[in-house]
Amino acid sequence: MSNTVLESVNTELIEEINSYGLFDDNTDSKREELTNQFIKDLTDIGIESAEDFNDKYSGCHQYNNGQSAEANFTEEQIEDCGYIDKDFPSWIVVDYQQTWDRNLRFDYSTIEVEGDTYFFHNY
Repeated sequence: MSNTVLESVNTELIEEINSYGLFDDNTDSKREELTNQFIKDLTDIGIESAEDFNDKYSGCHQYNNGQSAEANFTEEQIEDCGYIDKDFPSWIVVDYQQTWDRNLRFDYSTIEVEGDTYFFHNY
């Protein structure tokens, strides 16, 4: 993405992304490259301001514990809503991936960056 394109993007959005420290573990040049691509991906899903970013950003997850990023995100959403009783009997299986595939994927957009999946609400 050229500097001209970046200049047209809301400067506050760039500052907001940087304030989250999403790519801080990278070298300066790699962080800039990742940030530029991330901004492009954000604008592709309609996020063009810091306000949009804050309103729609719903978290970041990775493949972990044998579950996809989507399944981990779904599990967190269900827990945050209080729908999971931690005392479920061991014979009950909750399939978070199918819950994502059948229900939640329509409500969120995702952006993948180097093994991390960022989730944004579509409202």
